Formats: sequence, C-alpha cells, structure tokens
Amino acid sequence: MPKGPECQVERCKFPATKMHRLKEQSGPFDYPTDFAVCDIHKDKLSDSATEWMLLYEDDGVRRLLVGPMLTELDEFLVLAPITKLTVYSQSSRVVSHPESNGYYLPIRVRRRGGEEETLTLVLPFDALVETADFLHGIAHRNDKVDEP
Repeated sequence: MPKGPECQVERCKFPATKMHRLKEQSGPFDYPTDFAVCDIHKDKLSDSATEWMLLYEDDGVRRLLVGPMLTELDEFLVLAPITKLTVYSQSSRVVSHPESNGYYLPIRVRRRGGEEETLTLVLPFDALVETADFLHGIAHRNDKVDEP
C-alpha cells in the first residue's frame, strides 16, 4: 500500500491529511505558505494563539516550526523597554573575572515557543557607550541591520 506524504511540520511523522495556508499573500513577491499537514497540526495552526515560524534555508528548503519547537532557535522577544540599570559595589559582589562585571540590565522577555521570564544582561563597563550608540543609530535608521 503506497504511503502518502508526511506532515510538513518539522519532525512530524504523521501522514498529511489537509492543506493549510499559514497566511494570505500580502504582495506579489510573497513566498507561498501552503503546507500539507496532519490533523493535529491543522488544528494547532488554525488556533491564532499558536506560535509558528516558517524558515527559508539557503538551499531553498522550507522549515515549519510550531509551538515549543521554536525554543531551539534560542531567540527571545523583548516584552518591555529596559527601564532599570544596576551597578553593584565591590563590597556587595566580587566576580572571578573583572571583564565579567558591569551594568546589570533586567529585561522582561519571552523565549520563542516558551514562557515569559526576566533575564539579566550583564553589559561590561567598557561596552555601554558603544552599545548605546549602536542601538541609538539603528533606532533612527536601518542601514546597520545585518541580514543573515
């Protein structure tokens, strides 16, 4: 008996039973977003609360990641502006490597495919001005944004 196509969601081995359009085209140069998916992923992708990402690899391969599998990207969405900066005195915190010390910036984030949390970014003292200048520059123009 011939085996039908598998669901196109990454690592899913169930048979595809339906076609699903991730999003409607918004212009003539949009890539197609139609995927053959199993019943489980059809239901998930039809739910607006489900997080997904479609990746186009350099070799033309499309990867569709859904829900918790997005955590493998190790990307965090910043949920609120940074509004606090802490500098610890040498009497309250001693670090093994001086270059590992700096400004402590708590950032409210959500890992793609995960839950909200607060991370603390430690920005070395000598990196603050250059980092601030860089962020200020890209806030006003996009010519410093790198394409992968």
